[in-house]
Amino acid sequence: MKRLLIFVAFVVALAGCSNIKKIFHDEKVKNRREWYQARAKIIYGVGMEHLKAGSFDKARSSAIEAIRLDPDYVPARVLLAKVLLEDGDYAAAIEQLRRAEAISPGDAEVAYLLGQAFERRGQFAQALKQYQKARALDPAKNAYILASANVLVLMGKTKEAMELLDLRLSRTVGNPAMLLFAGEIAMLNHLPEKAADYFRRCLDQQPNSLTVRESLAKAEFFAHHYADALTHLKVIDQQIRKMESSKQSESETYQSLHCEKKSWVYLMMGDCYMAMNQPWRARRSYEKACQIAPNDWQIWLNLAKANIAIGPDYLQDAIISARRALALNDQSIEAAVILANALLHRWNNLGQAKPASIWQDAMEVIVPLMRKHPDDPILWCMLGRCYDVGGFPRKATACYLSALRIDPNNSLAKSILSKRTIPAIQNSTSATNGG
Repeated sequence: MKRLLIFVAFVVALAGCSNIKKIFHDEKVKNRREWYQARAKIIYGVGMEHLKAGSFDKARSSAIEAIRLDPDYVPARVLLAKVLLEDGDYAAAIEQLRRAEAISPGDAEVAYLLGQAFERRGQFAQALKQYQKARALDPAKNAYILASANVLVLMGKTKEAMELLDLRLSRTVGNPAMLLFAGEIAMLNHLPEKAADYFRRCLDQQPNSLTVRESLAKAEFFAHHYADALTHLKVIDQQIRKMESSKQSESETYQSLHCEKKSWVYLMMGDCYMAMNQPWRARRSYEKACQIAPNDWQIWLNLAKANIAIGPDYLQDAIISARRALALNDQSIEAAVILANALLHRWNNLGQAKPASIWQDAMEVIVPLMRKHPDDPILWCMLGRCYDVGGFPRKATACYLSALRIDPNNSLAKSILSKRTIPAIQNSTSATNGG
């Protein structure tokens, strides 16, 4: 019995030692794992700093080392995916993000980054699905709303994008990026008043932003709020002047871009003044725009319109401007019509009994374009006007009738023919259309 007791005690002692060894082993493994995890977090933090600094190779090395130490550390895989996205290796980024998703299926950032990878690969439907998942996991994150709206626009679903942003911005103040994007989408949907509202809200948060004020000026203009548009355009002009004075030593590329931006500001200012029936001020704005962008035919054309609107004393200036516009764009029907009309009005202003060659000068402007555009009713009406001034009413009537055959609803041709006698119209049918 004594021997048996000694044997039992010995066995118990051995079992106790085994348990102790197991405990020590488990503790050692746990400590090592915790040390690896702590080390992985430190290396991950270093990698994030490299990523922020743009050192992608170093960030990649840090992420890989952190994953080696702790394969289940999701932030390290996310870091590696971000580097891969920057490098354009979308397939590898998706692989890392899928592994992270398996470890942490409720991580909204992982779903968002997957959306970015799919979007950059042109797989918009898959990207939208991931962005929607990210929004469901973290509804308060504005970045996920913006990403969803952006990919909807890329898919051609601008109305759905507008509805998504409208819903969010009806409940929150919104940040500048979201408000600016909402305004841009509203413009795409031909809703300038809604766009102006979003741009105003954005400008309240960023009062010194030139980009936002430019967008607001355009929205106000297309909403026919010309006085409001002018207010912002004047502020833009002041801001540009300040930038110009502080950028005298900039490169030629900067100056060309700067001038292009400034020219549209003056062009739009002129258009606002014209809409408000202030052609004098419009003329000054267009002249400034012409000085900045002398090769822009549209500005010269608008200057010609402003000169005509001012009155007879500026018809010669209108002719010069219209000729410049037509020289820069010899395919512009509008420029040709404006020039021909100014030439004919100049004759009326001179009060000559015989128009001499003025009506023929106008025809020389119209006829070349008619050869290229024989079915344009405006050109036929203008040719008829030339024949009227030249004293050929039958040929003129034939031209107006040709315009009506092309466009039965042409109001100008209808108005002119309504004032003519029936015999004159009947006789004109035997005249040649081109004279």
